[in-house]
Amino acid sequence: MRVFQMKRIYGMIFVLLVLFSTAFAQSVHYDVFLDTQETHFFRVKMTIRNAPEETLNVAIPAWFGLYQIRDFAQYVQRVRAENENRQRISMTKIDKQTWQIIPGTSGTIQISYRVFGNDLSPFGTQLNTKHAFINPAMILFYLVNGRNRPVTITYHKPEKWKIITAADRMENRNASFKAGSYDELADNPVEIGNFTKRSFTSDGAVYDAAFYDYHKEFDLNRFTEMLKRIVHYETVQLMHDVPFKRYVFLFQLVDSHGSGMEHTNSCVISFNRARAHRDVFELSSLIAHEFFHAWNVKRIKPKTLFRYDWTKENYTRALWFAEGGTSYYAALTRERADFWTRRQLLDHFAKRITQEENDPGRFIQSPEMASFNAWFEKYPWYERPENSISYYRSGEILSFLLDLKMRLDTRNRFGLDDVMRTMNGLFAKRNIGYNDSRDVLAVMNSLTGKDYSDFFARYISGTERPPYEKIVGRAGLTLRKTLKELPDPEFTAERNFDKPFVVTTVENESPAQKAGLRINDRIVKINGKPTELYIRDSYKGMKKGDQVTLLIKRGSREELLSYKLKMTSKPSFSLQMQKKRSEFQMKLLNDWFEGKP
Repeated sequence: MRVFQMKRIYGMIFVLLVLFSTAFAQSVHYDVFLDTQETHFFRVKMTIRNAPEETLNVAIPAWFGLYQIRDFAQYVQRVRAENENRQRISMTKIDKQTWQIIPGTSGTIQISYRVFGNDLSPFGTQLNTKHAFINPAMILFYLVNGRNRPVTITYHKPEKWKIITAADRMENRNASFKAGSYDELADNPVEIGNFTKRSFTSDGAVYDAAFYDYHKEFDLNRFTEMLKRIVHYETVQLMHDVPFKRYVFLFQLVDSHGSGMEHTNSCVISFNRARAHRDVFELSSLIAHEFFHAWNVKRIKPKTLFRYDWTKENYTRALWFAEGGTSYYAALTRERADFWTRRQLLDHFAKRITQEENDPGRFIQSPEMASFNAWFEKYPWYERPENSISYYRSGEILSFLLDLKMRLDTRNRFGLDDVMRTMNGLFAKRNIGYNDSRDVLAVMNSLTGKDYSDFFARYISGTERPPYEKIVGRAGLTLRKTLKELPDPEFTAERNFDKPFVVTTVENESPAQKAGLRINDRIVKINGKPTELYIRDSYKGMKKGDQVTLLIKRGSREELLSYKLKMTSKPSFSLQMQKKRSEFQMKLLNDWFEGKP
């Protein structure tokens, strides 16, 4: 009895200690004011309660979303700190993104500042008279030694503006939200304004879709039907998992390129309104890609990206799998959810192989090194074809080959779908990160009973040409190579995600050079139309001697250049079904097309 009483006493003491520590723990609340819309400045107040009297550091991330240092502190102005008596206290900037506060006494500290935002993109933040789109990491300070503490936020918006985000709403508070940590809050972008909204339920989860700047360019019912098919396939049929109760799509209609950014329970996607007007199903690839990131990247993530260091680059060698593998499943989703035919899927992978084979960078950079060097992508010189490759494209092709190879090696019992589901169980469900390519290899070896170390060493860590013909041939496909006469743009250009294409090389003495095209020119339009996803696609259907017009931007000045098109011969690949396929090959391909074991 005495032992039981002592346990009760100790238990009560423990509970009291927890309550005491919770009551006096630092808490952080943000107020974001949207009342200076014409200037594009957000006003922010950060309130830290129960702050200690000793030194306290706050910072704003140097990067978010993109694997690029963007230094959001450059947009911060008029920073000041006050105590609970409204007396100004010492606040000193100690590096490019960190401020040090010396309160002098414990209590409440309020930090106020303003931050500029006028970039409408999934990776940006914008405030104007029409709306506010916010990536919280771009405007909110965090406690350097307190990122894991719960936070709350209130958005002070015009009365008629609506608000949507995947963050948890505070009870009876329309524009106030809570999160378990700063990082969780940062992972929940917000759209505020008069957006158009559609909602539906699928397999136990609620899906909300908000459209900014929608003017009836396309049929929203047809668009919503597309979303339903994508989410049902990827959750139920592919991953056998619905890891959220609610998911939010934030769509931005723009006149430029489309792009997307994934989050744990939401994604932000911008797309060209003219492209959507042609056929909303064209957008299925981008949507399927970003939605699949709800697993691959956001839950199944490399150890080095498991808890971000917001102050510097975070390196991984596994983006070929994280991004390239996601691109692979975006393509499969389009076919398996009936947006594409089987023929279109094969043509897609043949096109990717053609692009890879014509990329000189593949001789000097491996998919792993392309992943590691992702932080160089904002530099035009690095983006030149002879200097680097795309881990998106190379990873997509490698995923295609590994999927077929696993099916071949196991008599069609296992494929890459099983790798994704296994990694979801091993890592995502246990809330731990994986060891880059090493753990991807380990899972494949474990499932198949084979050793793929040689494949990884030669084609993923190394720069050897993958054995396309051998693998697809065993699966009942033929990869054919031909020399094809194609329009020659006479220049190469790369773009930093949703930014304009920037010219990286111009062929010497070419008509394009003679017309005035220079390195670092930004391509606005080709033949009067916004550029396609790939520069060469903007020349599709043109013939030798056709007139090419380029609207370029040089500095702040736009200029129209014109020259006559010439053609060039380049290797081109096609994927064809073999006419004489064995029963095993027919079943393997059919199961691969349909997503069966």
